[in-house]
Amino acid sequence: MGPTQDMERVLFGGSYTVYKRAFFLQKLPKYFNICNVNWNWNVSIWVLLPGLPLDCRHPSALSKIASKIGKPISTDQLTLQKKCISLARILVEVDASEETPSKIPLQFLGGQNINQPVVF
Repeated sequence: MGPTQDMERVLFGGSYTVYKRAFFLQKLPKYFNICNVNWNWNVSIWVLLPGLPLDCRHPSALSKIASKIGKPISTDQLTLQKKCISLARILVEVDASEETPSKIPLQFLGGQNINQPVVF
């Protein structure tokens, strides 16, 4: 089977769903120039902060920490209610075309500094 047959099989093979949402595929128009497109690579992703001190679990502190990674969107209830002491979870919008940090520096009022691990 060649590339043309593969394309037709995918395009005309029926409907697709991704995360319970309809996903439509179509052939790009001949006049479409991929070089002139402003791609939006922003994606929302849950970020795990293992071992984050409980003092840092206030919404304003979590927002400041998340801002070092991307744009803060939300925090899960277990983190806000401090019911999961082993890690914190924050939903952050990041640019998928850029490298994500594995650690972020945090500085506390008492002068203590830590490198907080970040897991995506």
